[in-house]
Amino acid sequence: MPVGLEILNGAGTYQIDGDYANLMFVRKVTVNTVSFPAGQGTSNNPSQASITLGAGEFFAFSCASPSAFVGRSGSTVYINVMAAPGALVTFYVFARGQGTSTFGLEVYDADGQITFSSSWKLLNIVGVTAGAGNFQFATGRTYAVIPQSQFVRLVRKTTYQGAQPSVYVVYSRELFYQAVSISGAALNVASDAVHFAAWVYLESQSPFIMGWDTDTNNGGTTRYVVADVTGL
Repeated sequence: MPVGLEILNGAGTYQIDGDYANLMFVRKVTVNTVSFPAGQGTSNNPSQASITLGAGEFFAFSCASPSAFVGRSGSTVYINVMAAPGALVTFYVFARGQGTSTFGLEVYDADGQITFSSSWKLLNIVGVTAGAGNFQFATGRTYAVIPQSQFVRLVRKTTYQGAQPSVYVVYSRELFYQAVSISGAALNVASDAVHFAAWVYLESQSPFIMGWDTDTNNGGTTRYVVADVTGL
């Protein structure tokens, strides 16, 4: 920036720049997972949590069980969890900083818009994971992740159950995500079937779905931005 205020840390990373607004903590919401809505799944494991975001808001989340961000519908985002209903998912919501204070330091841009206030609780990013694996961070802290990109594998199978004359055809669909589980300072990212659904037909009445069986993936790389949310 040609004029104004810049503050960098010892690693050369920007902490404050008058041209850009800092991101502040807005609220924390803890949700118990629930069963999938009718028609989406046939099993209570996995389960799902959701939260509604306001305009300009984004989220980080934390869960002890393998979990993954699977989509957004309107302003509602969904986390699938490889656990029975009742598992805890904690959401941390952030947005562009706003609001002033009567004390401390404030920074404004050239248009007079506030970009930093020492009264804000700021987003504190401590790392980024790439792919599957175990990732360790400083102990004694609390962490959550912001999903950036996701490897997704789709497996569809046709199986048969029962015996004549009552043989049933089962069409199953599993979505495997590189789900993240957080325990203390350890983050584990591994492939888990966080969405399972199945449709069962009597063989004599089966519609027989051509080309159902498949095992494919999107070729993506899973990345999570890791945030230190201690005290939020």
